[in-house]
Amino acid sequence: MKQIEVFMLKDDGTMGINRNAGYLYPVEEHIATQYEKDGVAKRVNFASLKAHNDKVEELTDEYSQKASAIDADYRLTPEAKAEDKRALKGEYAQKIAGINDKYRQDIAALKNGALAKATEVGSNAEKVDYEAIKRKVGVMKSEVDMAHSFTGAVEYLQMHAKAMDQATAVELLASFTELKAMLQAKAGGINEGVVKHSIRNTYDNIKKAATSDSQTAANVEYRMLDAIEQYRGSLGYRFKRLK
Repeated sequence: MKQIEVFMLKDDGTMGINRNAGYLYPVEEHIATQYEKDGVAKRVNFASLKAHNDKVEELTDEYSQKASAIDADYRLTPEAKAEDKRALKGEYAQKIAGINDKYRQDIAALKNGALAKATEVGSNAEKVDYEAIKRKVGVMKSEVDMAHSFTGAVEYLQMHAKAMDQATAVELLASFTELKAMLQAKAGGINEGVVKHSIRNTYDNIKKAATSDSQTAANVEYRMLDAIEQYRGSLGYRFKRLK
């Protein structure tokens, strides 16, 4: 059955096998489809990297055919066959090494492109009234500071995070250390674990509002490429195993 490589966005064990977020796994196509539908994983699909892999597989098949032809040549002594195959293996190893150089360069270029998209300010940055944004965030800080309880302050931030524009969320996120101190000051008598969890959820919701869909997608792409670079290694595993 056809296998599809996926990058896990979340841990999952519902298909009978534990798969961890941040890693690459080959799965059956119907599982890959369900994973994408549920937001659990994304298919690995980079045309340039696939082209390099396909070329290496093509060269591997080519080498295997030529090596088999050498083995079948009754005119050659065993020593001559071994020497010819060593020379042939060296020739194809050099070709595959060249492809791996291009493969690594393409991964680096794709990562740089994804990182740029994930961290860009946005095309509408010049249209934002930053003074108005700062005043708005100042009012929100005052509301948090003057809230009667930890729970009330958290609920206020959570409520606003759901409908917050990106520019306001970015400005608020930049001040989150200050907000965190305000919240902790109101948390007397509350379980420490509950406090940490509530503050973390508040931070994550504001961060989500501060990140555009395109930035989120670019961030996933960067992490996927990083996993490919770390865990897949060089192309040509099948070639290396051939005699």
